[in-house]
Amino acid sequence: MSSTELLLVPNTGELLDLQALARDELATLALSLRDYERDMARARRRVENELISRMHQHEHRVEQTPSGFTLELYTGHSRAWDADDLEEAVRDLVDQGVIHAGQYRGLIRHERKVDGRIAQRLLNALTGTARATIEACFTWKTGEPSIKIKPPSPLAIDATAEDDA
Repeated sequence: MSSTELLLVPNTGELLDLQALARDELATLALSLRDYERDMARARRRVENELISRMHQHEHRVEQTPSGFTLELYTGHSRAWDADDLEEAVRDLVDQGVIHAGQYRGLIRHERKVDGRIAQRLLNALTGTARATIEACFTWKTGEPSIKIKPPSPLAIDATAEDDA
């Protein structure tokens, strides 16, 4: 006897055995849940935007509600540093003796990052030993599998309905 795990569908309240559903039913359910998730995200954003608006009106960053909620407003502002300007300014301060070289080690990182699309284009342009040399520079990483579901076109739905008749 196999145990089945039931799914409570949040937007309908139905309790479903996924293993008992046909692929078309699963695809329809997945699209319905995606739409529901999008609608819930929009609703949540509207509520959060109202809270933000109210906190901006009172110029509060942290607020306690009467029932004990703590609301913290993050303005969305952050510093955008210019690495070239900062590097030059720090060098000047070191030269002036205001700060010591190495005092803020790691302040500016020079990160190397591969553009995967260009690397793929390079790989596709090569053959033989040259290709093998470039192939040795990457490994496959495993991610979560996903599926893209496209609803049937209205014509396909009409044709299916006619077949059922």
